Amino acid sequence: MKKIIGYIAGGIALLFVAGLIFSEEFRMEMKLIWITVTGSTIDKLELQLDQGELALSRYDQAVRLQQNKLAKLYGVIKDAEMGEKKNKEKAADYRKEGKEDLALRHEEAAKKCREQANLAGSKVEKMEESLKKVKNLRERARADVNIARQNIATLKTMEDALDDSGIQELLDKAEQNVTNLQSQCNQIEAEIEVLSLTD
Repeated sequence: MKKIIGYIAGGIALLFVAGLIFSEEFRMEMKLIWITVTGSTIDKLELQLDQGELALSRYDQAVRLQQNKLAKLYGVIKDAEMGEKKNKEKAADYRKEGKEDLALRHEEAAKKCREQANLAGSKVEKMEESLKKVKNLRERARADVNIARQNIATLKTMEDALDDSGIQELLDKAEQNVTNLQSQCNQIEAEIEVLSLTD
């Protein structure tokens, strides 16, 4: 029985160490728990900002993926427009030769190419609009991170010199920026979900 408990404890310890080594999110969670128990308000705010920056980096990656999809859609539009043009030219040539059945087939193919280009074009419009929103939200969130970092740096350097009311005012400002950042991250996440649905 002791051996089994030893193996279980060893397994749990191994999983914990592996989580700390390989998972940035797990490390952040452990750091959050530690700072919540032992840290100051400033430490907690800094950790929240670190989490916000981690979220922003994930959103950067999601934006890059969507930009790659957009580039592919532009390729689809270009190919479809080229196909439409070629099929219309072939239809005209066949019509001159009196081959009406072949001309009609190429006209139908040109029509399908136009439909593909239009469909891809409407997806491009929706995706571009969502990407623009995500980029704007992300810029505002980055500004919130920078402002909060400045407030926290001021807090650290002036903590001893300021009276309680001065410290509280700076803490309130820093907390408000962190709240803004969390709100921005939630909005960005919602916009990225919308982007994924338009694929």
